Amino acid sequence: MKKSFTIKIAVAVCVFVFAAIMLAACGAITFKINDITRIELTDGNTGDIVEITDTDVIQELIRPFNENEFKKGESTKNQAGWSYRLNFYQNDKLSTSIVIHGQDGNRISFNDFFYDTADSCIDTEYYRELLNKPEPQSPNALVPSIMIEGTLYLMSQKEKPGIEIADSDYLGVIKSTVPLSEWPTENGQANIDVEGAPYAEYETGIVVLWNGEWTLFLTEQEYLSEE
Repeated sequence: MKKSFTIKIAVAVCVFVFAAIMLAACGAITFKINDITRIELTDGNTGDIVEITDTDVIQELIRPFNENEFKKGESTKNQAGWSYRLNFYQNDKLSTSIVIHGQDGNRISFNDFFYDTADSCIDTEYYRELLNKPEPQSPNALVPSIMIEGTLYLMSQKEKPGIEIADSDYLGVIKSTVPLSEWPTENGQANIDVEGAPYAEYETGIVVLWNGEWTLFLTEQEYLSEE
């Protein structure tokens, strides 16, 4: 009797281990985002940003990532263009950053790789509502920008997919950052979290490698001409 029971336990353990190995091999993940006190939501098309501190809203934004399984896909290297970015903060420390691609709510990127779900699980309409109705206590957000050689570059309002930059074309790296409520004033400075990211010339502007994607920044004149 004991021998039969022991065999059953061994079989159950083997099944569990095998399932865990298969899950890892498929690259599927479920996020465990906890203890978040602030979320910075950015619209990749317009550059609009809203900071969220309301506990109920924070939990609603976290829920799709903690409740759904995401399957790992291809690398995001040399691919640009995204719809929304969520930076999750524990007090003043950035905990996790996730990028949403498209409006379907089933593709994200995280740590330089795309991840997909079988079904749409992210309510991007809710993102639009939040961006149109910022929290009253949120600080005034400026346009994400960088200062390069005395020129201020503003993040393009339009997606630029497929930007490819060779390592040999890098001009330098972002040396420091300031809060989004301030304009960069020093060379190699940004008001977004890209310290250490490389940048290069691209068409009439500058591109910065932001979370594995080349994001385009334009001079003020070029930026205004996009509207």
